[in-house]
Amino acid sequence: MIRVERKGRDSIEKMLRKFKRKVEDAGIIAEIKGRTYFEKPSDIQRRKRSKSLKRAKEVRKESQESWSR
Repeated sequence: MIRVERKGRDSIEKMLRKFKRKVEDAGIIAEIKGRTYFEKPSDIQRRKRSKSLKRAKEVRKESQESWSR
């Protein structure tokens, strides 16, 4: 459970911003959006695998660019 403690004279707006940041960092909103409909386990694995491959491709591209300089 995410909690935001009031410190000193924090305004409601400041506390709300802190709460939103903590919720986003915890990944709660992304998880809720992901659970709005059922996704087969094989589809989840396929999506994670393709995301991982894209990330690895970007890293390789960046490392090649740094070597070519």
